Amino acid sequence: MDSRPAFFPVSAVRRMFSADGRPVWGAVLVVLCIAALQFSAVFAGSYLDGTLFLPDVGDGFLEHYGVWAILASDPLLIIAAGLAYRRFLIAFETLPVSPKDAESAECSRLVEKHADFLNMAGRSRYVYFLLVATGILCWLNNLRQTVDPVETYGNDVFDSAQYYWGYFANKLNLFSSWVVVYPLVGFLLVSMSVSTRQILQTVTGENRLKPNVLHPDGCYGMLNLGILNATLLVPYLLSYSVIFALLMTHEARYFSVSAALVGLTITMLIASFVTIGPITGVGRVVRDQTYAALEEKSRTYNGNRKTLENRFAFERMCFSTARASPYSKWLQTAVNGARVIPVVLTAMKLFT
Repeated sequence: MDSRPAFFPVSAVRRMFSADGRPVWGAVLVVLCIAALQFSAVFAGSYLDGTLFLPDVGDGFLEHYGVWAILASDPLLIIAAGLAYRRFLIAFETLPVSPKDAESAECSRLVEKHADFLNMAGRSRYVYFLLVATGILCWLNNLRQTVDPVETYGNDVFDSAQYYWGYFANKLNLFSSWVVVYPLVGFLLVSMSVSTRQILQTVTGENRLKPNVLHPDGCYGMLNLGILNATLLVPYLLSYSVIFALLMTHEARYFSVSAALVGLTITMLIASFVTIGPITGVGRVVRDQTYAALEEKSRTYNGNRKTLENRFAFERMCFSTARASPYSKWLQTAVNGARVIPVVLTAMKLFT
């Protein structure tokens, strides 16, 4: 699937990690170097304007937590999106499906269809263009807001129109963030979430999924789905850090940042719970079926056949340690934390 053609923005992202999920350090280094150049340009612009610090409630560059969060999170978002893309492919390449050739081939074709959508190989690129257009509108709105920042933010900022170099440098930085990074990462995140649910609905609905209590991952062969869901949450958390940094920076709570906070919370919860929803019910059913089979064996086995005794003991041991869930214990804790903390912080920020 990785050899299939892709629109160039996706091609850049999917080069971040190799087929086995390991980082490609050359590609990662390029992203980090570009981020360092952006930081240097914004710092230099503010330095030339003398706005590293601003008096009273003004936010100079070194006081603007929002810009710092944007500069730090943009390269991490690209890298995190690359990891999520790779984990998406790994999760469905290792999905425990029926071993029958025809059914296995049908599952492969289904995954390839969704991979083509992710790669923007067809009309899906128009969804990406729509997101780019939205980013441009947000960027233009920021140009307007920083003509008179006190009216919107309640304080002066180092990239307001009256500070030429800081204005120019940070607007280029925001263009890169809102028109290049966020549309691409947003497209991949939502597409992978929707594709994951649709693929799982199909394979579970047609009874092609065959979880196995003996699988070495301890999750009936579904652990990679849990890892995928966890990696999909990372970009959301990075985006949260930017929004909260902006809320901490400015004196006034303005509509665009509040709307972004609520929208991001809703999208994250939907992506987290709905994405692998079809797999959780299947895991419980398979666990119950395995238990019933072991219970039956325990009643009928008379202890005279050593091979059956060993087999029963092994299955019983695997059953007692396996989780009918795509999450290991530590992964479940991490995912729950990633779900709960942003929701609590959002409620506190909006209602206190």
